[in-house]
Amino acid sequence: MQEALELSHKEVEFKTKLLNVWTDSAQTWISSENWSKCEDTLELSGECYGGLDLATTGDFCAFSLYWPNSSSIKTWYWLPEDTAKRRNDQQGDAIRGWCRDGLITTTEGNVTDYNFIRAKICELAEMYEVKEIAYDRWNATQIVNDLVADGLTMYPFGQGFASMSAPTKEFERLVKNGKIRHDGNSVTSWMLGNVMLRRDPSDNIKIDKAKSGDKVDGPVSIVMALGTYLQEAQNNTSEDFWFLSI
Repeated sequence: MQEALELSHKEVEFKTKLLNVWTDSAQTWISSENWSKCEDTLELSGECYGGLDLATTGDFCAFSLYWPNSSSIKTWYWLPEDTAKRRNDQQGDAIRGWCRDGLITTTEGNVTDYNFIRAKICELAEMYEVKEIAYDRWNATQIVNDLVADGLTMYPFGQGFASMSAPTKEFERLVKNGKIRHDGNSVTSWMLGNVMLRRDPSDNIKIDKAKSGDKVDGPVSIVMALGTYLQEAQNNTSEDFWFLSI
């Protein structure tokens, strides 16, 4: 029961199997209340880890940095100008407002100019100690090669349960325990509200882009940034154990 209270992704299973209560599987993953409580002044110093979600060239792209020493996260967004203009629902008005406010960088035309993303990542790498950047292999070959040529360390990050489950669960725990710090970016808040999870028979979880209510690129990039940090921490622990055992 305690596990069900701690992790919202467990709640549906807990109610259905143990309490015989039917629930809607579209339940919010991370509540706006819990997320709002984590808004704070960020401490952007020390080593940080990145996550790059390029999505498609005609849609949102997101880049997140995670600072483990302060559990601070910050996300940047890009969107083709034509895509922002074409969206004619209520959310489209909000998106265009975020573009005007600078929360989303628009690129001219109907495809994202990856040179804008590359330039921004390089700028951030000059400002901060970016140790490693996780990326989805799909559609990322050219910009990854360019960023490697720029001197950045790029880490291919699988999008399946094996890679995504642990950082997705860890992100949820950090938020629910008030251990994450974010800057209140409205785009990220909106995307978190869109998230739906997919679960396998072993209770591994990941963000399901296909079934989520709308765009979720920001949360995916955050999970990848956290994931590459967790991978390195695990590797360092294994190396320390090997050294102590010889």
